[in-house]
Amino acid sequence: MSGISKKNSSSVPGLILDVRAPSNGASGGATMLFATVDNTQELAAYAANYSAATGIYTVPVGGHKNVRIVCNLTMSIPANNGTVNASIMVNGVARSLTTNPTASALAAFSARFDLNLKNLVVGDLIKITTSNVTTSSVGVAADFMQIFAS
Repeated sequence: MSGISKKNSSSVPGLILDVRAPSNGASGGATMLFATVDNTQELAAYAANYSAATGIYTVPVGGHKNVRIVCNLTMSIPANNGTVNASIMVNGVARSLTTNPTASALAAFSARFDLNLKNLVVGDLIKITTSNVTTSSVGVAADFMQIFAS
């Protein structure tokens, strides 16, 4: 992964977490569990702060001054069968939310999050959640969450 900048004390966040391929893609209504965690090079120091079992990234000692969370999720629902919501949650509070438009012909849509946060402290919890009112499918192999921080 060339071009990755290390976390630094400047205001320009560098990539610290890259997780992909949700493992619970068919379940919906839950925290997204990304199965593939990149723990190479500079990312290894922060990979341990992400739990693939719970889908939660825990901010380490020292915190993060400037944070950018980028996430892509693919969601689909049966026609005329309700909505699917996806959120970036920080300490249990939705900081970014998207809802698919309910439409009779809708098969799938892709939600792209790009959220900037300031001053996260040790122990803060970040996760991606989905909720739905009907049977749905959330997540495909190409979906990801990346966290950039300084």
